[in-house]
Amino acid sequence: MITAKLIAEEKKQKTDQLIITSPVNISDLILGKFFAALCLFLLTVMVTVLQPMVLSIFGEIPVPKILGTYIGFVLLGCSLIAIGLFISALANNQMVATVVTYIVFLGVIFSDTIILTLPKDRTSSILLACLLAVFITMLVYFTVRNMIITLITAILGMIALGMVYLLNPLFYDGFMINFFWLVFSIGTI
Repeated sequence: MITAKLIAEEKKQKTDQLIITSPVNISDLILGKFFAALCLFLLTVMVTVLQPMVLSIFGEIPVPKILGTYIGFVLLGCSLIAIGLFISALANNQMVATVVTYIVFLGVIFSDTIILTLPKDRTSSILLACLLAVFITMLVYFTVRNMIITLITAILGMIALGMVYLLNPLFYDGFMINFFWLVFSIGTI
């Protein structure tokens, strides 16, 4: 919610044109918005620091583990703020930015669980590869709006999938897990 309004609201109110034409660099503006969101996040994290301090009065607490947890939480917050700011820059509406940001956050946070629950068999991997070929074919169609180029793309995609299976059928073993691992690792970079 913090990042959804940062840039999407500027576009909605048409004040982004004023900001772009101002003498401030765009990178300085984006960094300023990032650090503003980060300060708000750190302010909320600082409130939780009181809890370990109170607990230390009543007993011994593992200080290195608590510091490590706080460092990890702050770094996770920094990365999620950066992702949210990027999505806000892509969206024209604050609500769209919020929904997409939450979906991406859930995907990032639960990526390990999602990858572990994926099927590992060859049939599921071949089905995923076919769905990817269909998606690429649809992307080509909606880009060029030419049925001949779209059919050629679909036929070449299916031939490529068939050739890969004929040359190395073991390629599809675990393909689904490797594909989603790649997608989630690229998404978190």
